[in-house]
Amino acid sequence: MSALSLSWSASPPDPAAYCALRVACGLSPRTPQAATVAFGGSLHAVFLHDGNRLVGMGRVIGDGGTHAALVDIAVHPDYQRRGLGRQIVTRLNAWCDGNLPPQTFIALIVKPAAMPFYHSLGFSDQHGMGRRVP
Repeated sequence: MSALSLSWSASPPDPAAYCALRVACGLSPRTPQAATVAFGGSLHAVFLHDGNRLVGMGRVIGDGGTHAALVDIAVHPDYQRRGLGRQIVTRLNAWCDGNLPPQTFIALIVKPAAMPFYHSLGFSDQHGMGRRVP
């Protein structure tokens, strides 16, 4: 991978590429139909491509006023440990800081192993619960 071959976009990728990247990164699978709906519900998104290949992504979702969440933070395993995840979250944080009202709560669900990474980007431990639609 050459840094010169990477390009950023805010335009949604092909839904199948999004679904494939989720699975490659160990995230729960989604259908292309669900991906298409999800893209429409994004406040902001960043997608990282190596040529035509989707290799990284992250989205901001929320109400635009009091609550937001970072979701779909993923970097393909072949591209990890190169600072790309940090760049994705930094870009999303910068967008939130410049576009959401002060005191907007930004949520993030992370695996315990990723907590130090997100701490280094300004996130703090929170307690919460959730459920999935059956």
